[in-house]
Amino acid sequence: LFLNVVRDKELMAEAYAKELIRRIQVVRKELDLPVEAVVKSVKVAVDDPEISDAVSKHIDFIKYEVRAEAIECFPLAELSEGKEFDVDGRKVRIAIEQ
Repeated sequence: LFLNVVRDKELMAEAYAKELIRRIQVVRKELDLPVEAVVKSVKVAVDDPEISDAVSKHIDFIKYEVRAEAIECFPLAELSEGKEFDVDGRKVRIAIEQ
């Protein structure tokens, strides 16, 4: 049995998308949003191109999983509100507009 442990770009993009979904769900829970509530927008601020590319590639999947009408990606300096997280050593800020 052999296991390929090489991390390619597509695999990392999927992993970042899933991690962002998990973090967005944390923010939803902190806002005490009902599970079935659809939010107007989720704003993700990040300066890392790999993570912003992951958002772009998997935007429909992220919107579906977090029940958002829109996902917006910004540079960190352009979003001061929201909760800040560390994702794989990179700063990410997430804000939800209801």
